[in-house]
Amino acid sequence: MRRIFVLVFCSVLLAGILQAQNAAPAPATVATPAPAETNAPAAVSDLDKALNSLKDKSYKVRYQAVVELAAMTDERAVEGLKIALKDKEVAVRGYALEALGELKSENLISVIGSMLDDKDSKVRLASVIALGKIGNEKVIVALSKALKDKDSNVKNQAVDELAKIGSPAIIQPLKTVLSESDKKLRVKAIGIIGNINHPDALVALAEAAKDKDLSIKLSVIDKMAVIGNETVVGVLSEALKDFNPVVRFSVISALGSIGGADAIEKISEMLDSSDPKTRSLCVGILKSLKAKASVPYLCERLKEENKPEIQFAIVEALGVIGDRAAIGTLSVCLKDADEKLQPEIVKAIGAIVATKK
Repeated sequence: MRRIFVLVFCSVLLAGILQAQNAAPAPATVATPAPAETNAPAAVSDLDKALNSLKDKSYKVRYQAVVELAAMTDERAVEGLKIALKDKEVAVRGYALEALGELKSENLISVIGSMLDDKDSKVRLASVIALGKIGNEKVIVALSKALKDKDSNVKNQAVDELAKIGSPAIIQPLKTVLSESDKKLRVKAIGIIGNINHPDALVALAEAAKDKDLSIKLSVIDKMAVIGNETVVGVLSEALKDFNPVVRFSVISALGSIGGADAIEKISEMLDSSDPKTRSLCVGILKSLKAKASVPYLCERLKEENKPEIQFAIVEALGVIGDRAAIGTLSVCLKDADEKLQPEIVKAIGAIVATKK
Protein backbone atom coordinates (compact mmCIF):
# COMPACT_ATOMS: atom_id res chain seq x y z
CA MET A 1 0.00 0.00 0.00
CA ARG A 2 2.78 2.35 0.91
CA ARG A 3 4.56 1.56 -2.34
CA ILE A 4 1.47 2.45 -4.38
CA PHE A 5 1.22 5.80 -2.61
CA VAL A 6 4.82 6.71 -3.47
CA LEU A 7 4.29 5.92 -7.16
CA VAL A 8 1.14 8.07 -7.30
CA PHE A 9 2.94 10.99 -5.62
CA CYS A 10 5.86 10.89 -8.06
CA SER A 11 3.51 10.82 -11.04
CA VAL A 12 1.63 13.89 -9.79
CA LEU A 13 4.88 15.75 -9.14
CA LEU A 14 6.26 15.02 -12.63
CA ALA A 15 3.03 16.14 -14.27
CA GLY A 16 3.18 19.44 -12.38
CA ILE A 17 6.73 20.11 -13.52
CA LEU A 18 5.89 19.48 -17.18
CA GLN A 19 2.83 21.74 -16.93
CA ALA A 20 4.96 24.53 -15.48
CA GLN A 21 7.50 24.29 -18.30
CA ASN A 22 4.82 24.50 -20.96
CA ALA A 23 3.28 27.52 -19.31
CA ALA A 24 6.61 29.53 -19.17
CA PRO A 25 6.94 32.33 -21.81
CA ALA A 26 9.30 31.74 -24.79
CA PRO A 27 12.58 33.75 -24.76
CA ALA A 28 12.38 37.04 -26.68
CA THR A 29 14.18 37.20 -30.10
CA VAL A 30 15.82 40.38 -31.50
CA ALA A 31 14.48 41.26 -34.94
CA THR A 32 17.04 42.25 -37.67
CA PRO A 33 16.14 45.74 -38.88
CA ALA A 34 15.38 46.15 -42.60
CA PRO A 35 18.00 48.11 -44.54
CA ALA A 36 17.19 51.78 -44.67
CA GLU A 37 16.47 53.22 -48.15
CA THR A 38 19.11 55.76 -49.43
CA ASN A 39 19.26 58.29 -52.33
CA ALA A 40 23.12 58.86 -52.21
CA PRO A 41 24.69 59.03 -55.79
CA ALA A 42 27.38 56.59 -56.97
CA ALA A 43 31.01 57.77 -56.74
CA VAL A 44 32.08 59.99 -59.70
CA SER A 45 35.40 59.08 -61.38
CA ASP A 46 38.25 61.57 -61.79
CA LEU A 47 37.74 61.40 -65.54
CA ASP A 48 34.07 62.32 -65.25
CA LYS A 49 34.89 65.12 -62.83
CA ALA A 50 37.40 66.55 -65.29
CA LEU A 51 34.96 66.25 -68.19
CA ASN A 52 32.24 67.96 -66.19
CA SER A 53 34.66 70.71 -65.18
CA LEU A 54 35.11 71.64 -68.84
CA LYS A 55 31.67 73.28 -68.54
CA ASP A 56 32.57 75.32 -65.47
CA LYS A 57 32.16 79.10 -65.63
CA SER A 58 35.66 79.66 -64.28
CA TYR A 59 38.37 79.40 -66.92
CA LYS A 60 40.83 78.41 -64.18
CA VAL A 61 38.69 75.37 -63.38
CA ARG A 62 38.43 74.53 -67.06
CA TYR A 63 42.18 74.94 -67.49
CA GLN A 64 42.83 72.60 -64.55
CA ALA A 65 40.43 70.11 -66.09
CA VAL A 66 42.52 70.12 -69.28
CA VAL A 67 45.67 69.59 -67.21
CA GLU A 68 44.07 66.56 -65.56
CA LEU A 69 42.77 65.17 -68.85
CA ALA A 70 46.23 65.50 -70.35
CA ALA A 71 47.55 63.10 -67.72
CA MET A 72 44.99 60.42 -68.61
CA THR A 73 45.21 57.85 -71.37
CA ASP A 74 41.50 57.08 -71.70
CA GLU A 75 39.96 57.74 -75.11
CA ARG A 76 37.28 59.81 -73.40
CA ALA A 77 40.03 62.07 -72.09
CA VAL A 78 41.21 62.65 -75.66
CA GLU A 79 37.67 63.54 -76.66
CA GLY A 80 37.58 65.96 -73.75
CA LEU A 81 40.74 67.64 -75.00
CA LYS A 82 39.12 68.02 -78.40
CA ILE A 83 36.15 69.70 -76.74
CA ALA A 84 38.54 72.06 -74.95
CA LEU A 85 39.76 73.30 -78.34
CA LYS A 86 36.45 75.19 -78.57
CA ASP A 87 36.94 76.95 -75.24
CA LYS A 88 36.71 80.74 -75.36
CA GLU A 89 39.95 81.14 -73.38
CA VAL A 90 43.25 81.16 -75.28
CA ALA A 91 45.13 79.44 -72.44
CA VAL A 92 42.68 76.54 -72.37
CA ARG A 93 42.79 76.02 -76.13
CA GLY A 94 46.56 76.32 -76.16
CA TYR A 95 47.13 73.75 -73.44
CA ALA A 96 44.68 71.35 -75.05
CA LEU A 97 46.70 71.59 -78.26
CA GLU A 98 49.92 70.96 -76.38
CA ALA A 99 48.43 67.87 -74.75
CA LEU A 100 47.12 66.51 -78.05
CA GLY A 101 50.51 67.05 -79.65
CA GLU A 102 52.18 65.01 -76.94
CA LEU A 103 50.11 62.01 -78.03
CA LYS A 104 52.01 62.06 -81.37
CA SER A 105 49.05 60.48 -83.13
CA GLU A 106 48.59 60.80 -86.88
CA ASN A 107 44.85 60.52 -86.28
CA LEU A 108 44.93 63.93 -84.60
CA ILE A 109 46.59 65.82 -87.48
CA SER A 110 43.28 67.03 -88.87
CA VAL A 111 41.98 68.20 -85.49
CA ILE A 112 45.21 69.97 -84.56
CA GLY A 113 45.61 71.42 -88.04
CA SER A 114 42.13 72.93 -87.93
CA MET A 115 43.34 75.25 -85.17
CA LEU A 116 45.59 77.02 -87.68
CA ASP A 117 42.44 79.00 -88.45
CA ASP A 118 42.11 80.21 -84.86
CA LYS A 119 41.78 83.97 -84.51
CA ASP A 120 44.52 84.12 -81.87
CA SER A 121 48.14 83.86 -83.04
CA LYS A 122 49.20 82.15 -79.79
CA VAL A 123 46.79 79.31 -80.47
CA ARG A 124 47.97 79.04 -84.07
CA LEU A 125 51.54 78.90 -82.81
CA ALA A 126 50.57 76.13 -80.37
CA SER A 127 48.98 74.26 -83.27
CA VAL A 128 52.22 74.43 -85.28
CA ILE A 129 54.26 73.17 -82.33
CA ALA A 130 51.80 70.32 -81.74
CA LEU A 131 52.01 69.29 -85.39
CA GLY A 132 55.77 69.32 -85.11
CA LYS A 133 55.62 66.86 -82.23
CA ILE A 134 53.88 64.35 -84.49
CA GLY A 135 56.92 64.83 -86.68
CA ASN A 136 56.44 62.96 -89.93
CA GLU A 137 55.70 63.84 -93.54
CA LYS A 138 51.94 63.66 -92.99
CA VAL A 139 52.01 67.03 -91.21
CA ILE A 140 53.78 68.83 -94.09
CA VAL A 141 50.54 69.96 -95.74
CA ALA A 142 49.29 71.52 -92.51
CA LEU A 143 52.64 73.16 -91.78
CA SER A 144 52.72 74.50 -95.34
CA LYS A 145 49.51 76.35 -94.57
CA ALA A 146 51.16 77.92 -91.52
CA LEU A 147 53.92 79.30 -93.77
CA LYS A 148 51.31 81.72 -95.11
CA ASP A 149 50.26 82.94 -91.66
CA LYS A 150 50.23 86.70 -91.17
CA ASP A 151 52.10 86.34 -87.87
CA SER A 152 55.89 86.10 -88.24
CA ASN A 153 56.27 83.91 -85.15
CA VAL A 154 53.89 81.33 -86.58
CA LYS A 155 55.72 81.31 -89.92
CA ASN A 156 59.12 81.02 -88.27
CA GLN A 157 57.94 78.13 -86.12
CA ALA A 158 56.49 76.36 -89.15
CA VAL A 159 59.86 76.63 -90.90
CA ASP A 160 61.57 75.20 -87.80
CA GLU A 161 59.16 72.27 -87.59
CA LEU A 162 59.63 71.48 -91.29
CA ALA A 163 63.39 71.53 -90.76
CA LYS A 164 63.01 68.79 -88.12
CA ILE A 165 61.37 66.54 -90.71
CA GLY A 166 64.28 67.15 -93.06
CA SER A 167 63.08 65.09 -96.02
CA PRO A 168 63.04 66.23 -99.68
CA ALA A 169 59.27 66.64 -99.31
CA ILE A 170 59.80 69.91 -97.40
CA ILE A 171 61.72 71.57 -100.26
CA GLN A 172 58.65 72.65 -102.22
CA PRO A 173 56.91 74.33 -99.25
CA LEU A 174 60.12 76.07 -98.24
CA LYS A 175 60.57 77.44 -101.76
CA THR A 176 57.53 79.63 -101.09
CA VAL A 177 59.43 81.17 -98.18
CA LEU A 178 62.18 82.33 -100.53
CA SER A 179 59.83 85.04 -101.77
CA GLU A 180 59.00 86.25 -98.25
CA SER A 181 59.60 89.88 -97.38
CA ASP A 182 61.29 88.79 -94.14
CA LYS A 183 64.97 88.50 -95.08
CA LYS A 184 65.90 86.50 -91.98
CA LEU A 185 63.22 83.96 -92.79
CA ARG A 186 64.54 83.62 -96.35
CA VAL A 187 68.07 83.04 -95.06
CA LYS A 188 66.76 80.38 -92.66
CA ALA A 189 64.94 78.59 -95.48
CA ILE A 190 68.08 78.65 -97.63
CA GLY A 191 70.06 77.03 -94.83
CA ILE A 192 67.49 74.26 -94.39
CA ILE A 193 67.15 73.55 -98.11
CA GLY A 194 70.92 73.45 -98.47
CA ASN A 195 71.12 70.67 -95.88
CA ILE A 196 69.01 68.34 -98.03
CA ASN A 197 70.91 66.15 -100.45
CA HIS A 198 68.48 66.18 -103.35
CA PRO A 199 68.43 67.65 -106.90
CA ASP A 200 65.36 69.72 -106.04
CA ALA A 201 67.37 71.45 -103.33
CA LEU A 202 69.90 72.66 -105.90
CA VAL A 203 67.11 73.96 -108.11
CA ALA A 204 65.69 75.91 -105.19
CA LEU A 205 69.11 77.32 -104.31
CA ALA A 206 69.66 78.34 -107.92
CA GLU A 207 66.45 80.36 -107.80
CA ALA A 208 67.45 81.90 -104.49
CA ALA A 209 70.79 82.94 -105.96
CA LYS A 210 68.87 85.38 -108.17
CA ASP A 211 67.56 87.26 -105.15
CA LYS A 212 68.10 91.01 -105.36
CA ASP A 213 69.33 91.17 -101.78
CA LEU A 214 73.11 90.83 -101.43
CA SER A 215 72.97 88.98 -98.11
CA ILE A 216 70.61 86.39 -99.61
CA LYS A 217 72.93 85.80 -102.55
CA LEU A 218 75.90 85.40 -100.23
CA SER A 219 73.93 82.97 -98.04
CA VAL A 220 73.21 80.79 -101.06
CA ILE A 221 76.86 80.85 -102.14
CA ASP A 222 78.06 79.97 -98.63
CA LYS A 223 75.61 77.08 -98.45
CA MET A 224 76.81 75.73 -101.79
CA ALA A 225 80.38 75.90 -100.59
CA VAL A 226 79.34 73.83 -97.58
CA ILE A 227 77.65 71.28 -99.85
CA GLY A 228 81.09 71.08 -101.42
CA ASN A 229 80.63 68.89 -104.47
CA GLU A 230 80.68 69.54 -108.20
CA THR A 231 76.90 69.34 -108.53
CA VAL A 232 76.72 72.99 -107.44
CA VAL A 233 79.35 74.29 -109.88
CA GLY A 234 76.78 75.00 -112.57
CA VAL A 235 74.69 77.15 -110.25
CA LEU A 236 77.75 78.99 -108.97
CA SER A 237 78.91 79.60 -112.52
CA GLU A 238 75.76 81.58 -113.22
CA ALA A 239 76.47 83.74 -110.19
CA LEU A 240 79.88 84.62 -111.68
CA LYS A 241 77.96 86.89 -114.04
CA ASP A 242 76.67 89.01 -111.18
CA PHE A 243 77.46 92.71 -111.49
CA ASN A 244 78.45 92.92 -107.82
CA PRO A 245 82.16 92.11 -107.30
CA VAL A 246 81.45 90.90 -103.76
CA VAL A 247 79.21 88.19 -105.20
CA ARG A 248 81.81 87.21 -107.77
CA PHE A 249 84.55 87.02 -105.14
CA SER A 250 82.35 84.80 -102.98
CA VAL A 251 81.61 82.51 -105.91
CA ILE A 252 85.29 82.17 -106.83
CA SER A 253 86.17 81.38 -103.22
CA ALA A 254 83.37 78.80 -103.07
CA LEU A 255 84.59 77.18 -106.29
CA GLY A 256 88.08 77.08 -104.82
CA SER A 257 86.85 75.29 -101.72
CA ILE A 258 84.99 72.76 -103.87
CA GLY A 259 87.88 72.09 -106.26
CA GLY A 260 87.61 69.54 -109.02
CA ALA A 261 88.06 69.90 -112.77
CA ASP A 262 84.87 71.87 -113.43
CA ALA A 263 85.52 74.36 -110.63
CA ILE A 264 89.14 74.86 -111.71
CA GLU A 265 88.05 75.53 -115.27
CA LYS A 266 85.56 78.18 -114.16
CA ILE A 267 88.17 79.90 -111.98
CA SER A 268 90.70 79.78 -114.80
CA GLU A 269 88.24 81.41 -117.18
CA MET A 270 87.87 84.30 -114.73
CA LEU A 271 91.55 85.17 -115.28
CA ASP A 272 90.27 87.20 -118.23
CA SER A 273 88.16 89.40 -115.96
CA SER A 274 88.53 93.14 -116.44
CA ASP A 275 88.71 93.52 -112.68
CA PRO A 276 92.32 93.23 -111.35
CA LYS A 277 91.10 92.10 -107.91
CA THR A 278 89.17 89.25 -109.48
CA ARG A 279 92.21 88.17 -111.52
CA SER A 280 94.43 88.32 -108.45
CA LEU A 281 92.00 86.22 -106.41
CA CYS A 282 91.82 83.59 -109.15
CA VAL A 283 95.62 83.32 -109.36
CA GLY A 284 95.87 82.85 -105.60
CA ILE A 285 93.24 80.11 -105.53
CA LEU A 286 94.73 78.24 -108.49
CA LYS A 287 98.12 78.35 -106.79
CA SER A 288 96.68 76.94 -103.56
CA LEU A 289 94.99 74.15 -105.52
CA LYS A 290 98.21 73.43 -107.46
CA ALA A 291 95.93 73.08 -110.43
CA LYS A 292 97.94 71.83 -113.42
CA ALA A 293 94.86 72.21 -115.60
CA SER A 294 95.10 75.96 -115.07
CA VAL A 295 98.69 76.29 -116.37
CA PRO A 296 97.68 77.14 -119.98
CA TYR A 297 95.35 79.85 -118.68
CA LEU A 298 98.02 81.25 -116.35
CA CYS A 299 100.62 81.30 -119.11
CA GLU A 300 98.26 83.12 -121.45
CA ARG A 301 97.39 85.60 -118.74
CA LEU A 302 101.06 86.23 -118.00
CA LYS A 303 101.64 87.30 -121.61
CA GLU A 304 98.84 89.88 -121.44
CA GLU A 305 98.92 91.01 -117.82
CA ASN A 306 99.90 94.64 -117.27
CA LYS A 307 99.65 94.75 -113.50
CA PRO A 308 103.09 94.04 -111.97
CA GLU A 309 101.66 92.59 -108.75
CA ILE A 310 99.56 90.10 -110.74
CA GLN A 311 102.55 89.23 -112.94
CA PHE A 312 104.51 88.35 -109.81
CA ALA A 313 101.59 86.29 -108.50
CA ILE A 314 101.27 84.32 -111.75
CA VAL A 315 105.00 83.54 -111.90
CA GLU A 316 104.94 82.36 -108.30
CA ALA A 317 101.84 80.24 -108.94
CA LEU A 318 103.47 78.54 -111.93
CA GLY A 319 106.52 77.73 -109.82
CA VAL A 320 104.37 76.22 -107.06
CA ILE A 321 102.26 74.18 -109.47
CA GLY A 322 105.46 72.81 -110.98
CA ASP A 323 104.20 71.83 -114.42
CA ARG A 324 107.02 71.73 -117.01
CA ALA A 325 104.58 72.96 -119.64
CA ALA A 326 105.05 76.44 -118.17
CA ILE A 327 108.81 76.60 -118.74
CA GLY A 328 108.48 77.72 -122.37
CA THR A 329 106.21 80.64 -121.50
CA LEU A 330 108.37 81.65 -118.55
CA SER A 331 111.49 81.58 -120.71
CA VAL A 332 109.89 83.86 -123.30
CA CYS A 333 108.69 86.25 -120.62
CA LEU A 334 112.14 86.30 -119.06
CA LYS A 335 113.52 88.18 -122.06
CA ASP A 336 111.03 91.03 -121.78
CA ALA A 337 110.61 91.12 -118.01
CA ASP A 338 111.88 94.03 -115.93
CA GLU A 339 114.69 93.70 -113.43
CA LYS A 340 112.33 92.98 -110.54
CA LEU A 341 110.40 90.23 -112.28
CA GLN A 342 113.35 88.44 -113.89
CA PRO A 343 114.68 86.92 -110.62
CA GLU A 344 111.19 85.62 -109.82
CA ILE A 345 110.92 83.96 -113.22
CA VAL A 346 114.31 82.31 -112.80
CA LYS A 347 113.26 81.12 -109.36
CA ALA A 348 110.00 79.68 -110.72
CA ILE A 349 111.79 77.86 -113.55
CA GLY A 350 114.20 76.38 -111.02
CA ALA A 351 111.32 75.20 -108.85
CA ILE A 352 109.65 73.56 -111.82
CA VAL A 353 112.84 71.79 -112.91
CA ALA A 354 113.35 70.56 -109.36
CA THR A 355 109.83 69.16 -109.22
CA LYS A 356 109.63 65.41 -109.63
CA LYS A 357 107.83 64.29 -112.75
